[in-house]
Amino acid sequence: MDPSSPVEQPLRRLRRKGTTVLHTDHRPRNKVATAKALFLVAAFASFLLSVSLFFLADDKSQGIFVGLWVPSILSLGTLMFAGERAR
Repeated sequence: MDPSSPVEQPLRRLRRKGTTVLHTDHRPRNKVATAKALFLVAAFASFLLSVSLFFLADDKSQGIFVGLWVPSILSLGTLMFAGERAR
């Protein structure tokens, strides 16, 4: 953050007084939320493709195959973000 920014000046005053200042920078958390949303969108798109293949295209075996991707995608997302909760 720029030392002369309007946000940094009050924070510097609080630090001089000995007050603990919590960080309000949420950029890493937003990246994690975006990645989690991407996994959910991919799983939902797979679900929709599976339903459309199974019922609309009348290709039941392809619909079942694509439907198996949904738990795999969600499991991969859970595995990738399991370490985030431990931090």
